Parts: sequence; C-alpha cells; structure tokens
Amino acid sequence: MCAWTPSCVNRKGGLWRLPIRRLRPCWPFLREACQAQCKLQRCCVGSVSTSWQVQSPSISGSGSDGQSQRDRLQRRFGRLRALMAKLRWPPVTHFVANGQFHSLPIRSSQPLPANPPKLSHEELAYFVGFFDGDGCVTVCSKRRYCILCVGQSYTRGEVLLRFQAAFGGGIYRHSLGKGLSKPSVQWMITGEAAKRAAGILSQWPSFKQSQLKIAADWPSCPLRCLDLWHDLKRMKQSEFKPESLACSWGYLAGFFDAEGYIFIRATSASIVLNITQKNRAVLDCIHSFLQSEGLQSWTPAQQTGNGYFRTSCSTLATSRTTLQHMLLAGLLGKKSEAELALQMAPANFLDVRASLSLLSGNQSRYYRLQPQGVKRAAHIKMLNHKLRPARVSGQQTLEISHDEKQLWQMREHHSMQCLAERIDIVRLNIRSLLRQGASLIKRSRSMKD
Repeated sequence: MCAWTPSCVNRKGGLWRLPIRRLRPCWPFLREACQAQCKLQRCCVGSVSTSWQVQSPSISGSGSDGQSQRDRLQRRFGRLRALMAKLRWPPVTHFVANGQFHSLPIRSSQPLPANPPKLSHEELAYFVGFFDGDGCVTVCSKRRYCILCVGQSYTRGEVLLRFQAAFGGGIYRHSLGKGLSKPSVQWMITGEAAKRAAGILSQWPSFKQSQLKIAADWPSCPLRCLDLWHDLKRMKQSEFKPESLACSWGYLAGFFDAEGYIFIRATSASIVLNITQKNRAVLDCIHSFLQSEGLQSWTPAQQTGNGYFRTSCSTLATSRTTLQHMLLAGLLGKKSEAELALQMAPANFLDVRASLSLLSGNQSRYYRLQPQGVKRAAHIKMLNHKLRPARVSGQQTLEISHDEKQLWQMREHHSMQCLAERIDIVRLNIRSLLRQGASLIKRSRSMKD
C-alpha cells in the first residue's frame, strides 16, 4: 500500500522525476494531480473547444487589491506567452509576394547566361544593402563550396523573387514557425552560380564585402578551404570592422527593407523610423550619409541594451523625406508601409496607425496600444501637461492635489487595462494558430526504468 499523496507527488508545480518502477504504485494519485493541473490550465487559457470557457479578466480594486490583481494578470499573461511559444505552425507549402501565392519550392529552371544583364548602380546598391542586413555567406558541411542565402518571412517574398531574377538560384522553405515567429523561406544559390553572384555583390564596399570576396574565389584545396572557413567565422562577429563602407539611397533602401521599422506614435501625428543592427560601423556609415544629405534629425547609433545598436528619426518632415527618397531608390519589402505612412495627417493618424500595425511584423505585438489604450494615453498626456506648470513652480493647492491623485489613478487603470488587453490578444493568437493546424511542441524525456 502506497502512502504517497498528490501533494507529495506534486511539488512546485511539477512532478518529481522518479524511476517508473517507484511511480507505478501511485498511478491514481498521479492521475489526480495531472487532471487538476490540466483543469487549471484550461481555466486560464481557453481553447477553440466549447468546453473551455474563456472570460476576459475583470479589472477592479485599488491599493493592495489592485497590486494582487496586477500580479495575477501578469502571471496569467506569462503562462499564455509560454504556451504561445510552444505552438508550432503547420509546414508552409507556399509564400506570398505582391499579394500572390507562390508554391514551394521554386527551383532554378536554367542557369544564367555567361554574360547576364548588368545591374545599375542603384540596383547593385539595393542588393548589397539588403544582403548586409539579412544575407548570409556560409559553406556546405564538407566545405567544398560556398552558399549565399537570404531569409524572409513567408508573407514577404518580394525581395527573394528579385534576388532570383537577378542572380538565379531557388527559393525554398527555411524554418517552421514557432509562437510569434512566422515560418520563413529563403533564397539560396550554390556552386559556380554562387561564385558569380558573390563576385557581383562584392563590387560595393559593404560590411559583408570581405565574405563575398572569399565566396567568389572559393578554392578547391581542402586545407585552404579550412583556413577561409575560420576567416568567415571571424568576419561574422559583431565587433568585426570592415575595410570600407559606402552608403547611398539604394543601399539604404535595401538595408531598411531588411532591418528597418516604421511606426506611428499613439499620442502624436509623427512617423518614427528605426534601423537596428548588431554592428555599429554600418549604422555610423548610414548616419553620416543621412547627415550629408541634410537630414540632421537622425540620431547617432545608440546601444539598445540587448547587444544591438539603433539609429532613429522621429521628426515628421525628416521621416517623410527619408521615406520618399527610399521609395524612389527601390524600396520593396516595406513599400506598402512607407506609402501608407506618407498618407498620414493629423486628422487620420490613428486610422493610419491601426492600418500600419496590420502590415508590420510581430515586433512588440503585445505592447502596441489598442484603440481604447490610445484614448486613455491621450487623456493621461493632457492631464500631465496641465499639471506641468504647477510642478515647475512648486505650487500646491487642493485642486492640484486632486488632479495629481486622478492622474495616478488614471495611470494605474491604464496599466491594468493594457495588461488585460494583452491577455485577450495572446488568447486570440493561440486560437487562431490552433485553427490553422498548429501543434504543441512536446519535450521528449528519456526515463530509465
């Protein structure tokens, strides 16, 4: 007779890792503990199934009750995010480009002619800029030849088709989607065609120019290949300093298609442009070019705290000018977003912001303000602006104290509502993925008897 109980078996939310022969006598208790845990998850998460009742969290209480409510919502949000991260997208059989579906894979039907059409100066700059952002020079497992590849989300295949039209190669499935990360596809070219493409791309001074030169002259000697393979690994480090860099509007358009981000603030009609990269030298070169073009509002490269650097612009006139120049230079992947942002005006900036968020990726998806959150943020900003003169002068009256208390309450309420809205969004995302055929990633555990 086993004296174990469910509380003994279930400790800190997880079952003890015990040999199977010791767990066999207590299967009833294990079953009871697992059923209780599944019931708790069903109450918290919800599902497409009608048996899982989903209720939006109610926001009430203040002080210690409000803090405990916030803690509960935060834990619930964390559990949902963890579940979302374990959902694997179904395998993709196509990718989207210019609103059309293209079946995978797309193989190169015939090799390029010996003398392919020459690229214009701006076209070459665009390809080099995009390759500096999302391109990769790698070698096969036995280091016999080099591979050039460019990866993109399966919903943004325009640039990949452009690479294939210019250099040949094929477009293949790259990685399965997981959680917020969509499935990706990649353009890939190998062999002599890769050498030729690398030779063309290496004509422009860029961060990956030295890697492309190695790929263009990849030797057949195994020992020499090993040395060059180590050189490639060194050149891929974020602290690597390239020999020379050059920027133009074509290069910037390609690099922005790969690493740029467009968004509109929730409380003001301003277009914000961000460019993020691990290597600071590239951003310094871009910043110097923009300064030489008279666009002084771009900030110098600053470290973001996660190992990346960022240069940005939030001045409306400068952002508009930058987008217009990049569109003329061949901006492709973010063309729709740029054209939509240029339509923004003080009267319609909230509508444009909502439409732009649908075109953008999943960056900061759960932290974008919803329409209700935008209104709350605007009211908070107005009241804060009203109290600013009194704070500067040190004036303190009963009315000001009342407004300060109201401002604090509005911020607390806004924080709680935003958290509740994030929970609703992640629930909708989970249900949407399940309807599309997503599956839960199961961890394989080897248990020895």
